[in-house]
Amino acid sequence: MTKYFENRLSACNVIAAILMVVLLILQFTPFWQYGENQTASVQGYIWFPSDQQDLETYFLDTTGISYDVNDVLMPPILMLIVGIIGVVLCLSRSDRAWTAVCPIACGGLTLWGFLTNAVLRLGCTWLLQLLIGSMLLIIGCLMLCWKMKDLRS
Repeated sequence: MTKYFENRLSACNVIAAILMVVLLILQFTPFWQYGENQTASVQGYIWFPSDQQDLETYFLDTTGISYDVNDVLMPPILMLIVGIIGVVLCLSRSDRAWTAVCPIACGGLTLWGFLTNAVLRLGCTWLLQLLIGSMLLIIGCLMLCWKMKDLRS
């Protein structure tokens, strides 16, 4: 394996880890703004839904569809798990191309979650999270392409 490839791969892994950390932080910051100066984070709603009773009313009023925590649960939980694993692997194994699976999975889950769930598109940072997910997907695909190109040569 060439030194140039290793440096490029390490840089991409570190960038991917930073993006996944930002994505994880955004999961715990105020996401929905509803009622009179009330806010809720995605993970706060998932872990403590009884603390945000008015949020489900906001979802119903805004989308016209009744949502509860079970309708929102899967994408953010998977993003959280894959994001934490991805950060650890990308930083501890930054010279390995197989770690590209984590940014690809995290980016794909982010795109899937925000594009298929209307409630997640009501948040104030959903476009930023969608952009970060897209960047993770691109970085992961680049890493795999570079690895394949390096194997051919």
